[in-house]
Amino acid sequence: MYWKLTWDTFHLQVFDYESDANRINNWIKGKNYKAENTLEIGCGAGRYLKFLKKFGYNCVGLDIDDKILEYARETALQEDKDVELVKGDILKRIPSFLKERFDLVLAKHLSFALFDLEKVLDYAKKALNPKGPKLLVFDFMVANKDNLDKEILSIDSAVKGFLFLVRLNRMELRKELNGYIWEEFYIIRDTRGRTTFTKTNTRSLWFLRSSELNKLLKEKGVEIENELEEDTGINNLKGVTIYGKFK
Repeated sequence: MYWKLTWDTFHLQVFDYESDANRINNWIKGKNYKAENTLEIGCGAGRYLKFLKKFGYNCVGLDIDDKILEYARETALQEDKDVELVKGDILKRIPSFLKERFDLVLAKHLSFALFDLEKVLDYAKKALNPKGPKLLVFDFMVANKDNLDKEILSIDSAVKGFLFLVRLNRMELRKELNGYIWEEFYIIRDTRGRTTFTKTNTRSLWFLRSSELNKLLKEKGVEIENELEEDTGINNLKGVTIYGKFK
């Protein structure tokens, strides 16, 4: 419980799911696309699914972690029992019940988990209904130049109910891998029981060069309709959200 609450608290300080889902919905409605069925790849705690469901979409969420799917059902999707949650790995073959079923595939925050964007695009294309608009929304980290920060250190804190939380971050550039190693150290103080817990977490943050991303999208037949850039706090590294469709 402590770990999920802690991760959630810091995560929600950065990401505004409701506004992001609004942008996606406005793009679809503004283009008059007939999109009813949505698949989110790497759905995590289900927050995008929650808001897209409110907009009237039929939603399915896919994630490799069955525990985070349980957490999604207990929290964000507690009242949305008709949202289908599926355990699956997009780096493996797509199951038949997901093939050619959807009008929109959403894949957000994948830079934290997947280095192979090509396989994400292949999976998305197989999941999309060839007779539909074949819409795709995804984001990735994009490097503008070579002089990226080699090391980044930071500390932040928060209060969540009876918990006092501290997070120390260290990111180290692995240029040969097109990524950063991100180490997090958490201190969790339960003020009720006067107990303290610690937890470490290590993950990777992957990125592409602008030329690499554009080449990949062209090869996969993705037409870009809109691009949204976001500051990452890392020198010469930006977050890019692509709103597009397959030809």
